[in-house]
Amino acid sequence: MIISGQNKQKLWALLFILVVTFLTLSPLLGNHFTNWDDGALLTGNSEVHDLSLESWQAIFTKNYVGTYIPLTILSFNLEYALFQDNPFFYYLNNVLLHLAVVALVFVFAQRLGLSLAASGCAALLFGIHPMHVESVGWVSQRKDVLYSLFYMLALLQYWSFLEQGKKRSYGWALAFAFFSILAKPMAYSLPVILLLCDWWKGKAINAKTVVEKVPFFILIGGVSLITYSSNSQASALTFAQTLLVWAWVFIFHLQKFFFPYGLIPAYEMPQPVSLGNPEYALALAVFGLFVGLAYLSRRKKWFWFAVFFYFISNSMIILRAAWEFGNNTVTADRFMYLPSLGICLALGVCYDHFKNDQRIRAVFPIFCSLIFVSLILLCSAQTWVWKNNILLWSHVLQYYPHRILAYQNRAAGYAELGLYELAMQDLDHALTLAPGSATLYFCRSDIFEKKGDLQSALRDLDRAIMLNAEDANFYFRRGKISQALRQNDKALLDYGLAITKKPDFDRALYNRGIIFDEAGKADLALADYAQVIRINPRHAKVYNNRAVVYINLKEYEKAQDDLLKAIKIGSRNSQAYGNLGIVAFVKQDYPLAVKYLEQAIAIDPHNKEARNLLMHIKGE
Repeated sequence: MIISGQNKQKLWALLFILVVTFLTLSPLLGNHFTNWDDGALLTGNSEVHDLSLESWQAIFTKNYVGTYIPLTILSFNLEYALFQDNPFFYYLNNVLLHLAVVALVFVFAQRLGLSLAASGCAALLFGIHPMHVESVGWVSQRKDVLYSLFYMLALLQYWSFLEQGKKRSYGWALAFAFFSILAKPMAYSLPVILLLCDWWKGKAINAKTVVEKVPFFILIGGVSLITYSSNSQASALTFAQTLLVWAWVFIFHLQKFFFPYGLIPAYEMPQPVSLGNPEYALALAVFGLFVGLAYLSRRKKWFWFAVFFYFISNSMIILRAAWEFGNNTVTADRFMYLPSLGICLALGVCYDHFKNDQRIRAVFPIFCSLIFVSLILLCSAQTWVWKNNILLWSHVLQYYPHRILAYQNRAAGYAELGLYELAMQDLDHALTLAPGSATLYFCRSDIFEKKGDLQSALRDLDRAIMLNAEDANFYFRRGKISQALRQNDKALLDYGLAITKKPDFDRALYNRGIIFDEAGKADLALADYAQVIRINPRHAKVYNNRAVVYINLKEYEKAQDDLLKAIKIGSRNSQAYGNLGIVAFVKQDYPLAVKYLEQAIAIDPHNKEARNLLMHIKGE
């Protein structure tokens, strides 16, 4: 196959863009997981750690952190099967997905009719913009780059449908739209963006055109409702306040895009939300100027494409967040990941227009080079913000020294490194800012527990429960510490309260079952273990523990069944193999007992029970 000279130019241009983008973001490959959703979505997610049909079923039937993102969680599941908890590969895959989106932006720009220079400028700007680091450098935000990948594929297939009218292209666009919404609900803007493509292509916007999008509206709307119906709540703001917040965020995101300095993972919304607040008054004034500029540029089609793409793909989620939550979730760098595409394309057109302007031709390349070099440096610097929990939350505290969440999460980061005194300092300071925070006392109890000061941990848990008597986790933690102190009566009381507050609290049921088993209350232990299995059928330890109860009751067949299930869930289970050896021994199947016991020792050479029984069988 012979590649024409023009196509060679395109390939070389795209290769250059991808190499520059990769090198700019390459510091991310040495970063660690963060304690901001990475635990809930990845490192502490049992479905991610289990490559089975049962886990996949759970992934596609539940929300994570209040969001339905099964395709994103499935990608973590497959990665874990290959790489376990090695962060390098998760970051590498995020970067590679981002590069794929950048390539699709380049192709889409070409399909829209941009020149090579304009397409290259738009794609490079999209690739190295500092605002996009949050979506790539925060592993949990895999959903941004993943939904954007399928979103762009859907746009390209729909564009092929517009050009050639092939139903196959329409079908592929619908399929990619489905994958996109499964990665992140923010893809619900796609059907309206397809109408924008119709307008750009010159297709009449009429009833037929809208009906053509009905399958997209039904498919995407149906899936997105899984997230939004479970999160619906009373409005935190009035309608007027919602519009004020929307105008502020609209301008704030544009400001951060054109002047990407002071990018923070967790922005704070100005308070109070009223026209009397200068920030909102100024945002409204700037928004008015923006509307005036839009009117003056009404004949410039590219300007309107950029504005509408940004407006459609970003504004709906801002309005919903402001109306339902009225908090800091209404603004974030990640919200600009795909919505910035229209702006990047328009700036590419501007670049193409001005590069041949005789009045600035001599200085324009220097000016553009300085801008791109600045963006590369800012983007590369932003990757270090996400290096680890300490740097991440220290960066937030530079801008918001009163942010309780930042102190709390940095303290957890210090604790992971064994720096308990620094963790304690952060939590103590946070408690001076929010002395009525039950959560902070709960977090400090964890540090006391890690330091071995269990009495101080209990005192902090008592305070937490006095401030908030409805949180099941508080009772569970206090019960766990009482259990460690061998105060089983107190532990049973707290586990019971935790289960009352949260009936499907499998950890509380599991720990209570252990206490019942140790007390010789086999029936109560079996009842709790059965509940745990009902809630979490992939809990390997509970099968092993229930098998021990069955062994003590001399119900060896039931014990064997449970132990085989435990091994099926986690094949490297030394205790389960050791207990299978015990079952085989009491059934006088000595060769099988030896086989299981040797396997238990091979997995864990420190399994004394298995080693002693093996020596007994061999007569050593």
